[in-house]
Amino acid sequence: MNFYQELSKVYDQIFPPNPKAVHFLTRALNRTLKENSVILDAACGTGGYADLLAQEGFEVYGIDMDTGMIQKAKEKKTTAQFIQGNMIDGKKLFSKKFDLIYCIGNSLVHVQTKEEIRTLIRDWYEMLADDGVLVIQIVNFAHVMKNNNPSLPVIQRPEAGITFTRHYHFNDDQGSIDFSSELIMRNEYGKAEYTSHVTLLPIQMPELTHWIEEAGFSTIQMYGDYLQNKYDIDTSPALIIRTKKESNG
Repeated sequence: MNFYQELSKVYDQIFPPNPKAVHFLTRALNRTLKENSVILDAACGTGGYADLLAQEGFEVYGIDMDTGMIQKAKEKKTTAQFIQGNMIDGKKLFSKKFDLIYCIGNSLVHVQTKEEIRTLIRDWYEMLADDGVLVIQIVNFAHVMKNNNPSLPVIQRPEAGITFTRHYHFNDDQGSIDFSSELIMRNEYGKAEYTSHVTLLPIQMPELTHWIEEAGFSTIQMYGDYLQNKYDIDTSPALIIRTKKESNG
């Protein structure tokens, strides 16, 4: 059974939208978004964030490569529109200009190669309207690797019989991370266990900001969390970047 197909069934229980992230995306961006702003959720999962932003009055689109995730997203009673596809193909799949593109949930590091990430960031720059905003959130891998943290906190939802564990294995010679996940959940037979192993690229701040500047962005703001606390390479749990495509006019 496909791991992500099963994960999609309980994704909203494991990863409910973070209200602080929603606030960051809508109101903390210097109020640059207007009611008719067009937004792209890159790697949207089951569309929780896209749905909430659509409820704010924005025109929202979501893309995710997993069929099960998109199916769950489309089941939501929302004006957000979802398509199944790889976000690295977004430039081919969307013809419109976006006022906000965001890629959160550590999704960017699932892209297979660094060159694909560089190309994706350049594509996002071209897909943004003038004064459009790009938001990227990934794990602060500098902190993780410095402290050799092999695991993320276990997520448990006892009322639903769900346990979700995640572990890192660092491949120093390859510059990558083996990311293993185990999902334990109740089903009609009692209990089922599903596992996944994927390779992540532990991108860190200097490299990511270089690619962003290389794409044409100039002003880059960095935060360690959605409360906009200053990014600290040694202690911040996340690296959140907000940058803007400056108007040519």
